[in-house]
Amino acid sequence: MLTPRIRLAVLAVLLAPLLRPAAAVAEDAPAYEAPPQAVAGDVLPATLMKGPHHTVRPKIGQDRLQHTYEVETDFGVYAVTSRRLVEIRAHEAEVLSRVTKMEGGSEFVRSLGKSLASIPTGAVELVLDPADGFKKIGRGLSKTGLRVRDLITGGRTSNYEGSTGGNAFYGDEQRAMAAQLGLDVYSTNPQVRTFLREIGSARAAGSLGVDLASLALPVVGFAAVTTAKWQADVTRLLRDKTPLELYRHNARTLTELGIPRNRWEPFLRNPHLSPRHKTTITRSLTEMATVPGLAAVLAAATQTRDEVGALYHEQQAILLSHVHREGGGLTSLRNVRHVVLGLQPVGREVLFLPVDHVYWMEPLARLAEALRPAPGARFPTRVHVRGRVTTRARAELEARRFELVTDFAR
Repeated sequence: MLTPRIRLAVLAVLLAPLLRPAAAVAEDAPAYEAPPQAVAGDVLPATLMKGPHHTVRPKIGQDRLQHTYEVETDFGVYAVTSRRLVEIRAHEAEVLSRVTKMEGGSEFVRSLGKSLASIPTGAVELVLDPADGFKKIGRGLSKTGLRVRDLITGGRTSNYEGSTGGNAFYGDEQRAMAAQLGLDVYSTNPQVRTFLREIGSARAAGSLGVDLASLALPVVGFAAVTTAKWQADVTRLLRDKTPLELYRHNARTLTELGIPRNRWEPFLRNPHLSPRHKTTITRSLTEMATVPGLAAVLAAATQTRDEVGALYHEQQAILLSHVHREGGGLTSLRNVRHVVLGLQPVGREVLFLPVDHVYWMEPLARLAEALRPAPGARFPTRVHVRGRVTTRARAELEARRFELVTDFAR
């Protein structure tokens, strides 16, 4: 029979795990989290999951802080990384299907739709067919002469452009159609590129008349949330100017903002940023023209090495301009490890993470240490996260004086 002292000792051993302080439990926890398990329906709104001409498959993967998805369309299955690229591919698929299957459409357009499905869906690395073309023969001859000279002398500034002139004379038609339909003329989607090239060629030759304005679809997701009046200016610039003309326009704008050439030229020469990315980021800086440190946005974007990174920096610039315009203003900007922090008049720093799912992993821990507020900071740093945040990640970040706001979780 157990004595009272022995019974108390046994009870203490059994209850020890339950009575252990929280700090001790944390010490026993793994240093970092495994990538969170989720299905597409958990993280995407129903309207993005499925449309008339696209479906996002349920199974998703994790690529650091972004998800990987598979998007089924009438033209094949796209493997994409990041919710933003899902939004883009879904919109493209819906537009292409709507145009190629429109009632009363020509046989040429219908047959084009069928041929698009035979094109591999892997994103193109280099766009060989230029969207930087010229006015049709007989129109704008002086402007055409300048563009021919540009073509001969070079001036290619990104992987998204072409460097040959075989299809140059219908580049304007491609850009005009892209603007009407809400497509990106510099898209890495090979079906979009082929569609714009073939339709643009036919329209430039006068052999095809298509009313595209009535077939346009509203923008979705991030683009809808952040739509600003100045983005109409970006659409106009992308429609009316070749890549080299955009380069000159952006260089002039950045110079007028007081940014030295050695800061803006590496940004404009980065081949992983398309003319659209560069023009959007440049235009967003004009919304923050009086804020010191604008070059920080360019320094961050200059480090882009792929399309996912380009989209990230484009979104970051748009959101910073949005908070400056409508969220209390910014008094300075600084770049830390490719993340741009904006200081607000009250003394709080804000930053944006347009990512899919934040979980506690070693690269995030290192980034948090680099970004954490100074010991004497009056406010925690406010982090606007587009995606979801795990409980562990939230606790770790809040312990380091970050305030998390999930603005666009759905």
